[in-house]
Amino acid sequence: MSYISIWWTVSLLVLISVIEKTHLTTHDNSHGFVSTSRESYFIDDLSNIHQDISPEFRSSVISDMKKYVKFEPEYLDFKQRALGVPHLEKVLLFNIHSNKSIDMTSISGSTVHFHSSFFEDKQIPPLGNTSFNVVFLGREEGIVESNLFIHTTEGHFKYQVKGSSVSSPYRLRPITNVKLPLNATFSPMIYMFNPHLESIQVIEIYSSGGDFHLELPSGELEGPKDMWEIPPLQRKAIIRVRFFAKTERNHTAYVR
Repeated sequence: MSYISIWWTVSLLVLISVIEKTHLTTHDNSHGFVSTSRESYFIDDLSNIHQDISPEFRSSVISDMKKYVKFEPEYLDFKQRALGVPHLEKVLLFNIHSNKSIDMTSISGSTVHFHSSFFEDKQIPPLGNTSFNVVFLGREEGIVESNLFIHTTEGHFKYQVKGSSVSSPYRLRPITNVKLPLNATFSPMIYMFNPHLESIQVIEIYSSGGDFHLELPSGELEGPKDMWEIPPLQRKAIIRVRFFAKTERNHTAYVR
């Protein structure tokens, strides 16, 4: 039996700032149940850094950053990654000053395909370094090239990131750009394909969005464990995501 961890993206027009963790797990080795607890949860404590970048801000970015900082690696290339599978890389940031510290303020970007942690250390001493993590989780097939903007007391620095998303062997695809009228309900079923020659068992499923609720395919709160067992080379419904459009804003959630 094989066990895997997959992310599935739901995007309905707004980013959620307060996130509720809902998990689906095994119980007594024979049943599954849905339970909910209040918790900030987002790709293992990484956050979405997407924001609109104005031309005025771009013009203020320091182009000759070699006088101030150095990145390692010089730029980040995630190469080809399957849709629905996040990939994490660590970036080191060095302070080139020999007698001046740099205070780290924040990280931002202009794409929804990349996520970032905060800096490991908020201040870099002279000739010291800090680090931060970047996750690539593509929402569509194809190459994505963008920049992260590192905000410090010495100015704004640009860091290039790149990645390419290819189709998932589990046939999971993001659901994005869905537009709903107020008070409408959207409840897609998530299907998963098993590309292996042996059965795989889904152990637990999490949702990062408090406005998105998980339901078993049967609609019940409990079900037999084999409900989540996917035979070789077969496609099976594993969970339903239910969303109610009670406010007029964008919503984004992730199902793991």
